[in-house]
Amino acid sequence: MQSDSQARTYPPVEYRWDIPAPLDGELNEVAKFAMETVVLEKGMRDKPELAEQYKSRVDYGRFTATEKELEETRDLWEAGGVMLRAVAVNPIIPPSQQFLQEWEVLICSYNTPGLYLYSDEDRENLVPDPSPSYWYRPRVVRSPTSGGEPRIAGTHNFLLTNVGHTYYTGGVNGPNTFDGERPPCDYFAPSPLIQEPPAPLPSGG
Repeated sequence: MQSDSQARTYPPVEYRWDIPAPLDGELNEVAKFAMETVVLEKGMRDKPELAEQYKSRVDYGRFTATEKELEETRDLWEAGGVMLRAVAVNPIIPPSQQFLQEWEVLICSYNTPGLYLYSDEDRENLVPDPSPSYWYRPRVVRSPTSGGEPRIAGTHNFLLTNVGHTYYTGGVNGPNTFDGERPPCDYFAPSPLIQEPPAPLPSGG
């Protein structure tokens, strides 16, 4: 969220997600929890009221890091849309620290129909975000709680503890491998990969 006194020129970014990989039972629940939590984090840029929902799903350290990241991007507005897909879930054995179970989720982010930026100084012209599609590997754990009750109903005590390092598809920001192999993001990419800027909001929107 940027200047409260100024209305948006374009609608906020739409983050769509799905799970195209054939994941069953608990692995599908883990992927779903990770996707919902990641989308909450991204949505906080425009809807700070989502912060409490996000905070209930992550450890405290991750939440404070997110708050700092948001403060550093207050001067720009974002528009457009992104597709996120969970394409694999790998159990971590043994789990770290005190956790009962731990998983690593492979999420592929596709820049479609595309991210666009504009500023308070130029609120009419959209500039395509140059960031390519990327992938990352957040960690989800099952954490023991007092009384055995989950922090969120239906989540089986899941918590997101780590969003993971971001790897761009061109290998710019690190090894372009997942467990020694190229991640299957190309295989699960939307087709066609549409690139289309959003329409502006009606006057006064």
